[in-house]
Amino acid sequence: TGRTPTPVFRRRRTRQALRITDAPTSTARRTRVSAHGLCVQGGGLLLVRLSAGLADAGRWTLPGGGLDWGEHPAEALRRELYEETGLTGEVGPIAGVFSDTFRLGPTREGDELHFLSVVYSVTPAAGDLVHEADGSTDLAAWVPLGEVAGVPLVPLARFGLSLLGRPPA
Repeated sequence: TGRTPTPVFRRRRTRQALRITDAPTSTARRTRVSAHGLCVQGGGLLLVRLSAGLADAGRWTLPGGGLDWGEHPAEALRRELYEETGLTGEVGPIAGVFSDTFRLGPTREGDELHFLSVVYSVTPAAGDLVHEADGSTDLAAWVPLGEVAGVPLVPLARFGLSLLGRPPA
């Protein structure tokens, strides 16, 4: 027919992060609901580093991620905690709710996103940290509370610090 085909933009969901393979020509608004854990043990805060290919690659966040269809936030947190760190834990009360919007810009490609996370207090069980392979995070670490403010954090992790009464630098 001689018409130029319309480009197709493919998106893959990998555990908790949306990776965008091509820049969209228009935007859509969407909301992402997630659950994250505020795990403090032995003077350290459990953090995970976002892997390459994500808008905030190399920055640190609280362990957790997006809810699967019909999944309770506490169950999602248990699943994500294990996937990202190899740890299990007891999910406690809700410590806070994080809400932020991310718009198109030079460091954020893709749709406009309303990111909403239920942040729970978590008591981790004993175990060794394991780093997630081929996922949205690539490293897990217990970061001493006195050093967390010097680590490159995403807004969710800074919110977690404020819940602990430690405003980020």
